[in-house]
Parts: sequence; C-alpha cells; structure tokens
Amino acid sequence: MAKQISKTPGYATEVNISSNTLFHFTKRLESLDGILQNDFAPSYCTEIFSSKKRTVSMAVPMVSFCDLPLFLIKKHLNFYGCYGIGLTKTWGIKHGVTPVLYIHDISILDNVESWKNAIGLWDKATKIDSDKVKPDGKHLMLLIGQLEQTITNIQSITKFHLLLKQYEGKAWRKNEGIISKKRFYDEREWRYVPDTYGNNLPAYIKLPSLKDYDSSFEIELQNAAIGTLCKLTFTPDDIQFIIVKNDTEILDMVEILRKYKEKFGENSVTRLTTKIISSERIYQDL
Repeated sequence: MAKQISKTPGYATEVNISSNTLFHFTKRLESLDGILQNDFAPSYCTEIFSSKKRTVSMAVPMVSFCDLPLFLIKKHLNFYGCYGIGLTKTWGIKHGVTPVLYIHDISILDNVESWKNAIGLWDKATKIDSDKVKPDGKHLMLLIGQLEQTITNIQSITKFHLLLKQYEGKAWRKNEGIISKKRFYDEREWRYVPDTYGNNLPAYIKLPSLKDYDSSFEIELQNAAIGTLCKLTFTPDDIQFIIVKNDTEILDMVEILRKYKEKFGENSVTRLTTKIISSERIYQDL
C-alpha cells in the first residue's frame, strides 16, 4: 500500500523551487544595518554581455534579489554574503521588482547585438544636427514631436534590456575583477530598476572595459545620486526574514533592531526579533 502524505490545512506538501520571499544578501552586518535604517539604495552594477564575437560591459542601476527557498540558498550565500533580508514577494511586485529574462548567445534575443543597437539608437536620437533644423516654428515643433516619440520608444526598449541577464557567463565583483564562471540562471534573480529618466539620471553607464568600473568617478557620483533619489522602501510588515552569519550575532541584531523603535514602532521591532535566523543554521539544518 502506498504511503500517504498527511496534509496540514493551509500548507503545501510539494517541494517548491521558488519562494514567497525575495532575498537580498550582503557580505557585512553593517550593510544590513544600513538597509534597515535607510531602505534599499540602488547602485550601478556591472553586467557583462558576451558572445563568441564580442563583449559589451556596462553598469546597470538596480537592487537585486533572489527567488529561492531557504533550502536552496546555500550556494547563493557563499557568493553574495551571509547577511540578508527577505521581504514578501507581494511587496516586491507592488514596487516593480521583476524577474529578469535569462538568455544565451544564440537566443532569439541576441543580447550583445540588441544592446549595441539600443545604445546606437539612443546616441542617435539624443543628438540633433542643428544645421538641418529649419528656423520656422512649424518644422521645429514637428521635429520636437518626432524626437520626443523616438526617445519614448527607445526608453521602453532600454528598460526591457535592463532586465536581460545571461544564462551563464563570467562573474565580476568590484575590486576583485572576474573571479569565476557562473550559471546565473540558478540564482532566479528578481531586479528593481529605478526610474532613472524621471530623475535625470543615466539609464546605464557604458564601460569601455571592466577595469573602468573601479576607477570611475562618474559611477561614484551617479551611485550617490541614485541611492538618494531612487530608494526602494519597505515597512516592518514586509519583512519575512533577517539573516545574520552566525548564531552568536543574533543578539547583536536584536540590539540593532532596538535602535529603530521610533522608526518601526516597539511592537514591530519585537515582532522582527522573532524573524532573525543565521546562515550557520541554514547550512546545518536545511
């Protein structure tokens, strides 16, 4: 007789490969503290799009999350850090956090060529040859209208491209360079891409080479601006998990949360202390 699995009302008995929680990880406890204090601050992060013929590197504005259940998250912890925060997927969808689209070199969406075409269109559309603009108002208004529509269309194309991710490829980390080849598809990334156009910020920053990222004063300035103008906010009720590295740091996190009684409210802080777990426990028990 086949063994029957008892079902508890309201709880799934199947194994899910996705989660109802979106996790964001970092390597430092201080960074997690900063998120609790100031919300998520987007930054321009390096993306590499490569094929057999060429490679395009750029810095894309984002806050990244993963859609993985805790029992599948160990590899993610190893790479991105053992400190994290998990928020409801409902919160993410409400704020425009979106799953990325994974593609490969011979995908119907050739990522390298489509990126190069989008960049070329944008550069062309935002440069007006003054010698070809007639002085009368009728032609000028017609030109402006056409340009505005072209820019709107290109903005839509660009926003779509900002959600593309290679199925697998070289991973690059700030101050570390290219460190490994990863199957990014396993990360199940969801991405928050802020409204750069409405805040007069670049939709992306072209990088002649990856080395330019670490030494780019422009990226440093734009990260400061976008981190201030385009925060991704949340409330205590949105938080499902707070993850520290070791069990010994749980009490440290409790003390950190107590600093925010005025911001979150005393009852919310008390409730949040019950949502603290450690990466150490995840490694050992899940």
